[in-house]
Amino acid sequence: MSLPLEKPSDLFDAIAARLREAILDIAVGDYADFGARQIGKARTAGEILIEFERMPAIARGADGRYGHEFAVTLHCVVGRQRHRAPLEAVNLAAAVQRIVTDNRWGLPPTQLEEPEALRAEPSFFQEGANGYEAWGVSFNQKLWLGPSLAEEDPVTVALPQIAWNAEDSLDASDESSYTPLDEPAP
Repeated sequence: MSLPLEKPSDLFDAIAARLREAILDIAVGDYADFGARQIGKARTAGEILIEFERMPAIARGADGRYGHEFAVTLHCVVGRQRHRAPLEAVNLAAAVQRIVTDNRWGLPPTQLEEPEALRAEPSFFQEGANGYEAWGVSFNQKLWLGPSLAEEDPVTVALPQIAWNAEDSLDASDESSYTPLDEPAP
């Protein structure tokens, strides 16, 4: 059962949880916290930093929810002390890209479309003993926040089902030429 999507941080938390589940021995954090700790310590293979870059509004959903399209980048960062760090960063980006493809992060499909414009490219790096290599996996994802504004149980009016003998000419204005389907046709 998926939880409702109420605020953008719900998307952030769902992405982080899915990445931690899918990639063992990886740290997942907020891009805003970058630099607060050393990347790629011996206990982890690297780190994925989630960055929300842009959030233009889009049309409301069919059920009245407010729409947003998030531009997200998942920075795949590997410490330079790792053997072949540039290739490990590429490998991590490829694994993340496969996870992102078609992923709704366990959130309601009525509130979140599949990721679009998926791409990966070099992100940033730093030379030296405390340096790192990084690739960014970027995508756009449309979501609709809050509760549905549609009626919970809309009343629908049933139209009568009718049949007619195809061999007879049909006069649409003559009700006597129609036979309800619950009655056998002559």
